[in-house]
Amino acid sequence: MDTYLFIEIIESVSGITFIRDDVFEDVKVRIYEGLNGRMVIIDVSDEDITTRTCMSHLTKLGIEYLIKALFPKEDLEAVIAPSNISKN
Repeated sequence: MDTYLFIEIIESVSGITFIRDDVFEDVKVRIYEGLNGRMVIIDVSDEDITTRTCMSHLTKLGIEYLIKALFPKEDLEAVIAPSNISKN
């Protein structure tokens, strides 16, 4: 997924808080706080973000319900076992 598209998606969710832009060892990142108080750091130096990383960030931010909406079933099956996919 395009990194900036992913950022637009999470920023559109009410309750997700942008903390700051930062640079760690020449890597530009954005830091967000989720609905559950957990933080994620997104590397904006890369154009694309992997499906696995997107799923991890969505879960950590407390918005894992977006996983099924954003990724086709085939993508999910390639990343996690089908028995772990929520039936909701």
